Amino acid sequence: MKFLMVFFIFKVTKAIIYPSSAIVTDERVLKAKIGVNSYEIILNPFVDENSIKIDVEGGKLISVDTKREKFEKPVEPLKSLQDSLEKLKRLQNIYNNEKEQIKNAIEFLKSFRVAYSEKVGKEYLEKPFEYRKLSETIDYLLEKGEELGRKIIDVEKKINEINKKIDIVSRKINELKPVGEEGVKLKIDLKANSTNLKLTLEYLVKARVGWYPFYEVHALPDEEKCEITGWAKVYQFTGENWNNVKITLSTGTPHLRLKPPDIIAWNIILREIPFLVKEKATEREPAIPGMTGMPYAPPPPPEEKFLTLHYEIPGFTDIPSRKEPVPLLYQKTKLKSKFEHYTYPRLDQKVYFKGKILNISENLFVGGEANLYIEKEYRGKGYLNILPPNDSTELSFGEDPEIKVKREKKVHEVYKKGLVKKSVVHHLEYETSLKNLRKRNVKVILVEQVPVSTNPDVKIGNIKFSEKPFEVKEAEGVYKFKIDLNPNQEFKLKFSFDVVSAKEDIRIGGF
Repeated sequence: MKFLMVFFIFKVTKAIIYPSSAIVTDERVLKAKIGVNSYEIILNPFVDENSIKIDVEGGKLISVDTKREKFEKPVEPLKSLQDSLEKLKRLQNIYNNEKEQIKNAIEFLKSFRVAYSEKVGKEYLEKPFEYRKLSETIDYLLEKGEELGRKIIDVEKKINEINKKIDIVSRKINELKPVGEEGVKLKIDLKANSTNLKLTLEYLVKARVGWYPFYEVHALPDEEKCEITGWAKVYQFTGENWNNVKITLSTGTPHLRLKPPDIIAWNIILREIPFLVKEKATEREPAIPGMTGMPYAPPPPPEEKFLTLHYEIPGFTDIPSRKEPVPLLYQKTKLKSKFEHYTYPRLDQKVYFKGKILNISENLFVGGEANLYIEKEYRGKGYLNILPPNDSTELSFGEDPEIKVKREKKVHEVYKKGLVKKSVVHHLEYETSLKNLRKRNVKVILVEQVPVSTNPDVKIGNIKFSEKPFEVKEAEGVYKFKIDLNPNQEFKLKFSFDVVSAKEDIRIGGF
């Protein structure tokens, strides 16, 4: 039986692109005779041969045989690139040889000119005619040398251009090498009702294709919203350019199972897990490294919080075969957000702007890097965590230089108390000030702290704040305050505490 070979004569019409794979649909128009026809079609080596689906318009499919194989000779487009590389290398050798010949000619002219110049003072000074002739010869040599100098510059430019082309073609060959040296071969028998057949193939490309998200997040405090623009960075370097393709992005993975799984018995497996019994946990055999004597239980399975979503890209898109991704806008929405400023001046005397984003939409935001803005002002790069519907996440938009914070130690007194058993008291007073230089009201979470003692002979007491905190964590000495600041308003928080040492020889520091 005679097969008609068809190499890469096709058009990708649509693709569902997953994070690291894609389901591709391509269409081929085949010439046929009425009756039974046989074809061999070579597909990309990154195609999963078990995923291929075929539909015939103008005929009926009789049989399909799929085989992955290596080619004895490279096929297009690798062959054309390899031929181009050979031509470029031949041209490179020609110009390198020409450059060497020009260099030799220049050296010869230099030596010839020097030799004639030395004769001027000895033999030709008394012979005006001969001297004039020699002078004209030297001028000619100088002119010729300048001409050769310009020529060698032109040749070097051509060599540099050829080297760049060789580098580009070499990189393309490296990317295409698997495509040109192996592939998936389809042997198809079909019965044609027409002389023109339309063959539609659908298959999974399981490597060198995918997408990942990148976001632009604009905090809009006046609206109490964040505007999130999602860009998909789509890449494919399969060796085949996709032109004018309908693109759908998916957050999931392709499902290729053709039939449901077989039903099997669900057997209970009995095994002894000694560390579930508290009495058996020992110091010699810790259940978890670094946690001695702790009973062990396996962690619960991860909770699935979201479903797979698809995003159809409007219109048609070109995705060339290259490693650099193509950015595609795939979602843009405004989400309700709660904004606040946050400062922890004991360690960092800066005020940060934070937002809690509430996703009440049906959109799933896959985790990815983000450019962060406060309105139109760029604040830097961050990361948007995965945000399923009906969930929330927090983002820090960096320092807000328009909100000033200053923490000062105002008093540090040291004295002794007690008649018989004396103790040393450190009395400290601090003041933290905030000022709003913005033209709108702001809310600030101020985190203040007093020290905590890990020594039973040192006590912290007499803690006083000028304002009432809304949250206290005594074990960490943390006190949180909610502060509303009008434009140009200044706020001051004063607080004090005593550090009391029961022994005079204990040195206290760290404040």
